[in-house]
Amino acid sequence: MHMKKKILIVLSALLLALAVWGIIAATKKHYLQFKLLAEIPVAYIVTPMAYEIFHHQEDLERFWDRTSETRELRRKLPAGTKFDFKRYSYGIFFGRKVTAMWHSWKESKFDEPAPQYPQDPASIPVFVSYESDSTSAFEWDSKSIYELDYTLTGPVYLYEFPRDTRLRGFLGP
Repeated sequence: MHMKKKILIVLSALLLALAVWGIIAATKKHYLQFKLLAEIPVAYIVTPMAYEIFHHQEDLERFWDRTSETRELRRKLPAGTKFDFKRYSYGIFFGRKVTAMWHSWKESKFDEPAPQYPQDPASIPVFVSYESDSTSAFEWDSKSIYELDYTLTGPVYLYEFPRDTRLRGFLGP
């Protein structure tokens, strides 16, 4: 009987350790190392509060050709800006300078920024924090989040970070 009690204690301790490890692993933020490639000045562009991530040259080309505003962004891209899609993924962020990028299992499952949109279940949303004063690049013209007219008056930022094709951006509310 004494041996059964020891086994029960050891198993309980192992289950507790496994649960603690699972909670730590699920909530751990995996920060991305990133580099600012370009700050592109814009006079006007309407966009959702969004950021887009590109893993392939073709996807970036489709973005540049999307509207007259995105074609203008391409024209204003600094000469000599090079893309290496074998080693890096790229993110375009509208009007706000990024201070941190990360992903975590917990946030992907419970804090999805756009749950109303169907997403590839294998994709992982990137979460972002911005410089505190950079939100002023947006002028809010409506009170309802679903009716906001996002008029961007600040720059567009292009970032490079290690390639991970599972990562995706946030296309707005």
